[in-house]
Amino acid sequence: MAGGYIAISLSESGINTSNNTSVVTANVYYYGNGVSWSNYNCPGTIVLDGTSYSFTNTVSKSTSAQWIGSASKTITHNADGSRSVSCSASFTVTGTSLGTLHASNSLTLTTIPRATTPTLSAASIALGSAVTINTPRASSAFTHTLTYKIGSSSGTIGTGVTTSKSWTVTKSLANQIPGNTSGTVVITCNTYNGSTLIGTKTVNLTVTVPYTAEFKPKISSVSIAEAVEKVKTAFGLYAQSLSQLNVDVTAAGAYSSTIKSYSTVFDGVTYNAAKFTSNVINGFGTIPVKVTVTDSRGRTDTKTVNISVEEYAPPAITEIIYQQCNADGTPSNTGTSTKITVTGKASSVSGKNSKTLVLKWKKASDTNYQSRTLTASDWAFTVSTIVNNTGTDETYEFAATLTDKIMSVENGVQTGKTVVSCHAGGDGVTLFKEAENEGFWVGNIDYTITDAEYDEIQKLLGGGVLIRLIDWIYPVGHVITTVNPNYDPNKIFKTHTWVRFAAGRTLVGVNEGDTAFATAEKTGGEKTHKLTASEMPGHYHLLHDYGNSANVYTSTKSLASSESTSNPGYATTLTRYSSGYTKPSDTDTYRLRTTVVGSNTAHNNMPPYTTVYFWKRTK
Repeated sequence: MAGGYIAISLSESGINTSNNTSVVTANVYYYGNGVSWSNYNCPGTIVLDGTSYSFTNTVSKSTSAQWIGSASKTITHNADGSRSVSCSASFTVTGTSLGTLHASNSLTLTTIPRATTPTLSAASIALGSAVTINTPRASSAFTHTLTYKIGSSSGTIGTGVTTSKSWTVTKSLANQIPGNTSGTVVITCNTYNGSTLIGTKTVNLTVTVPYTAEFKPKISSVSIAEAVEKVKTAFGLYAQSLSQLNVDVTAAGAYSSTIKSYSTVFDGVTYNAAKFTSNVINGFGTIPVKVTVTDSRGRTDTKTVNISVEEYAPPAITEIIYQQCNADGTPSNTGTSTKITVTGKASSVSGKNSKTLVLKWKKASDTNYQSRTLTASDWAFTVSTIVNNTGTDETYEFAATLTDKIMSVENGVQTGKTVVSCHAGGDGVTLFKEAENEGFWVGNIDYTITDAEYDEIQKLLGGGVLIRLIDWIYPVGHVITTVNPNYDPNKIFKTHTWVRFAAGRTLVGVNEGDTAFATAEKTGGEKTHKLTASEMPGHYHLLHDYGNSANVYTSTKSLASSESTSNPGYATTLTRYSSGYTKPSDTDTYRLRTTVVGSNTAHNNMPPYTTVYFWKRTK
């Protein structure tokens, strides 16, 4: 090249990790052009990272690199350990036409490791467990301070940490994630060189809430009390068809979780509140109250409390009948007294109930009743009483009232008036008048229930009340009779099962004193029967010779020991008497018998009958 020039060479040495420094040296070189000059002491300047250094040197006209000056400087790196350095130089070649020469250069220094990047022994752990935080420091002089933060909670894990730290994650951090089963803890690592903060790094740790009782919601109490004051006062017990429960559930979440839902299953119904009043209890016996709570983390707790419910049914007068009689109770259609028989039942409720049976009566034309309290010793009873001065020339009304601690029921009968009448064909029943139409009538009011109405009643009553009513009227084993071929009780009583019963048979009352009739549903008898000889009455036939009236055959032989005068059988030895003949000896034997009659067939063995359809409830 024409003329000389200078160049700068930069180098790095003395890297000090602890001090975050390194030494940079700049060397300046001159390249001549073969031109001679008379002044050989030339001044120069090096500016290294902003610091000026002066030098002088003598150069020749050689074109080879000639070192003319240098400078060194300790450079402090940036906080992250990185750094770059720039350098410039000037050199005046005096006494020549070159004048002042200039050069510049830069150098990117080695990045010195600074802040420690922490690592974890496990990316996810359960609260209450330990994790190791590794701190691979760049210098043995470095120490660390470890801190954590999750939600609004933060704290120090350790100070002066060198290469690692074991940390048991406190269970209380679950309070920061009340609506979740896991969360993120941010762990911060501050790296120090002595008291100087070198840098900060973070790492994330996933913490999970253990699925243990400690972290689940807890039902502390299930308070249950009678909601119906009348039942509480009457019995002090829970009673079927009467009681309702006041239920109060106390529960709390764990570690800041909250109770999000309640579910209580009782008597076939689910209730979704902490406090509620149940429906009327349908069942009886031991009935569980099963409570389940769910918290904001989706965790549950269940508690079951069993209650004892006593069986109860409303008092019922199932039948009241009257019979005209004399004053001593002897049946008489012209008697001046009336025998009233009342059948009914009430519930004991473990002996806590009471019952009162009152009979009242009056002439149909009178306003006021007379009354009498009847004694019904058993809870299911049939009692009778005789009411005098109730002749057949007047119509009398009788009514029986059965009262327990909760309610009363009344049933009545009127003398001289139709109470129940069946419509011809068996397709209708009418109360208190003669049946004129199909269906169910009370007087002149049609109470027939269609299928749709039946289903609606089921819905309105929840099914249970209607089913129990049918159970009271038609219990399992009950038999009903009809002459309607289209009648099927399964179509009416849809929640029960009826089967055809006693087809081709008559019904006979149970007689415990006769083994043939000692229990229900025993069978026997024959539709037809063929008589055996032993079943025929004892008898004999006289033999006459109608061809010769003088000849008469009579038995002269003594009866055998197996015969009797009431059943002599055939005569085996006969003596013939005839005018002009000599009596033969007893040894003369004549075997005789009458002509066989009868066809030897079975005879009809049935009494007079009328056929009906029997249906028996089985379920």
